[in-house]
Amino acid sequence: MQYRPEIDGLRAIAVLPVIFFHAGFPWFSGGYVGVDIFFVISGFLITTILLTEMENNDFSLVRFYERRARRILPALFFVIIITTVFATFVLTPTYLEDFSRSLIAIVLFSSNFLFWQESGYWGIENDLKPMLHTWSLAVEEQYYLLFPLFLMIMWKYKKHLILISMLIITVSSVALSYYLTSVRPVASFFLIPTRGWELAVGSLTAWYTLYRRDQLSSITANEKVANFSALFGAVLIGLSVALFDENTPFPGVFAAPPAFGTALIIIFARKTNFAGYLLGTKPLVGIGLISYSAYLWHQPIFAFARHISLFPPSKVTFFLLSLLALFLAALTWKFIERPFRDKKFISRRSIFRLYILCSIAVFSVSLFFLVNDGLAGRFSSAFNLYQVAQLENMLDPEKTKSKEINYDTSYGSLKIGIFDKEKRLEESTFLVWGDSHAKSLSPAIRKSALQNQVQGVIAERGGCIPLLETAQILPQFYETCKKQNRMVFEYISNNKNIKKVFLISRWALYAEGKRFKNEQGHTIFIKDDASVSISVDGNKEVFTRALTSTVQKLKEIGVEVVVVKQVPEVEINVPQAKSKTLIFGYDVDLRPLFHDYIQRNSFVNEKFDEMKEQFGVSFIEPHLNICSGERCSIQDAKGNPIYRDTNHIMPHFATDLSEIFDDSLKQ
Repeated sequence: MQYRPEIDGLRAIAVLPVIFFHAGFPWFSGGYVGVDIFFVISGFLITTILLTEMENNDFSLVRFYERRARRILPALFFVIIITTVFATFVLTPTYLEDFSRSLIAIVLFSSNFLFWQESGYWGIENDLKPMLHTWSLAVEEQYYLLFPLFLMIMWKYKKHLILISMLIITVSSVALSYYLTSVRPVASFFLIPTRGWELAVGSLTAWYTLYRRDQLSSITANEKVANFSALFGAVLIGLSVALFDENTPFPGVFAAPPAFGTALIIIFARKTNFAGYLLGTKPLVGIGLISYSAYLWHQPIFAFARHISLFPPSKVTFFLLSLLALFLAALTWKFIERPFRDKKFISRRSIFRLYILCSIAVFSVSLFFLVNDGLAGRFSSAFNLYQVAQLENMLDPEKTKSKEINYDTSYGSLKIGIFDKEKRLEESTFLVWGDSHAKSLSPAIRKSALQNQVQGVIAERGGCIPLLETAQILPQFYETCKKQNRMVFEYISNNKNIKKVFLISRWALYAEGKRFKNEQGHTIFIKDDASVSISVDGNKEVFTRALTSTVQKLKEIGVEVVVVKQVPEVEINVPQAKSKTLIFGYDVDLRPLFHDYIQRNSFVNEKFDEMKEQFGVSFIEPHLNICSGERCSIQDAKGNPIYRDTNHIMPHFATDLSEIFDDSLKQ
C-alpha cells in the first residue's frame, strides 16, 4: 500500500481533539469524535491491506495478527507498566481496585464491556479512571479478531457477496446505533455492534478505492470537485468537534458527520489540493505518527493530575500536561513502537510470547491488588481508619434499605420503596418523590416515619427532577425521566390515601444549569414540551413553568406539598478531598460559605416562596442543621465527611437529620 502522509495528518486531527476534549478546553466540547475518525481510518487501512493481500494470494491470518500485535501491544503494555507504578503511589485503595479491574479487562480485549457496565462516558468519576480511553482499543481489537475471519470466509466461498455483505452490516449497525442511542445510550457508546458501522465506513471506502478506482478517478481527477469534497469533509469534522457536547445523542446519527467527513478526506485529499497539502505538512504528519502513543498517554496523565490535585487543575496545567503527553508519545514512538515493528529486532514468536508474558504479569499484579483490598496498608494509620469509617458510613444497609415493589401504571412499571416493612402498602399516607437527593435523605425520612408510626413510600430516580413533563435533555435521561414522573403522578392520583408529597431534588442545578463553582461535571439542560430554546437561561423558564404546573396538579387532587430545600453544595468531592489531605498533607478550609449557598439558591427559593403564597406549599430546610455562621459543615464531630461526594448526604448523617421531618410526619 502506497504511503499517504495526509492520512497521518488525519490521525493528528483525530487525536488532538480527543486530548483537548479530555482536558476540558471549551472549543473542543465534541472532541470525542476523534475516536470516530480513528475508527474510519482503521477500517480503511485494515480492509485495504486485507483485500490487497487476498487479491495477490498472499494473505496470512497469523501474519495479520502479528502486525496488529506489533502495532498495538508494545506501547500499550509500556504505558500500562508505567501507569501501574504511579497508581500504587497515587490511587487510594478503592481506585486502585477499580484500576486493577480495568487492567484485566484490557488484557482480555474487553475494557469497553467493563466501562459499559460500570457507568457512562460522561460520569465525573470517569475523569479519574486512568485507562478509560482503552474502551476504543477494545472495539478495534474485537474488529481485528472478527473482520479478517469474515473476509477470509467470504473471499473463499462468496467473494461476489462481500460488498453487499458489508453494506448490510453497515446499515444494520447504523440502525441499531440509532435505536440504542435513544434507549440504551451507554451501551450504544461502548459496544462494537453500534460502533461497527464506523469501521465499516472505512472498509467500504477501501473497497471503492480498490475496485471502483476508475469511477473514483473520473471524480477525483476534477481538482475543484476533489478540493471541495475534501474541504467539506474537514468542515464536517470541525463542526462536530466544535458544536457537539455531552448533550449530543451519541453515537447514533450524530456520528455520521465525523465518520463520513473522514471518508471524504481519505477519498479526495491529495497533495494537489488544499486539504491534502495541509494534512501532509510536517507538524501534522509528525503528530499523526505519534498519535497512538499520544492517545495512550493523555488519559493516565490527566487522571493522575486530578487524583493528586485538591482542586481541579487549571486550563494552563492541562495544556502543559497535553504537551507532556505529546513529548512522552514521541519518546514511546521512537524507543518502543518503531523497534518492535522491526522483525529484525524481535521475531514473530517473541512478540506473541511477549504478549502472553505481559498479560500474565498484568493479570497477576491486578489480582494481587484486588485480593489485598487495593493495598490499603500503603498509607498512614489515620488514612486507614478514615477509609474504614468511610466505607461503613456509605454502605450501612440498615440506614438505606427499604422494601421495594413494582407498581403497574399505564406508562409502565414504577419501582417504589416502602419505609416500614411491618405495615401494609395501603397504609401509606405520604410519598417521597425526587432524584438521587431523595435517596440520600431517605434514611432521615425512614427513621422519622418509624418513630412517628406512619407508613410512606419513596419513588426516586437519579438525575430526574421531580417535576412533570420536565427532564434533562441528555438522551439517557429525557424520555426515562418524563416517564418516571408520569408514573409517580399516576400512582399518587390512584392512591387517595396519599395525603402528602415530599419533593426532593438538587433544585439549583436544574434551574441554573451550571455546576457549583469549580465542581466538575457536565452542564444540565432541562426542557419540557413547550417550544423554548435549550440554554442555561432557558432552564429558569422551564423550571418555573414545570414547578408551577406540578404543584398545581398535586393540589388539584388534594395532596399537600412539602418541598425539601437543597442541601448545601461543595465545589469538590468531600471524601476525596479528605483522603488527599491525609495522603498529601493539604491544609485548606473546604467548607462552603453560607453566603454562596444563599446566592446559589436565590432563584429557586424565590420560586418556592411564590408557591407558598399561591398554593400553600410548606418547606423543610436541611441547611439549617448543616450551616452555622459564615460556613457550612462538611464533616461531623468525629471528623467523618457528611457528604459522599459534592452534594449528597451520607447515610449516617442523614439519619441524624431525621428530626427535621418530624413535624411533617406527625399524625
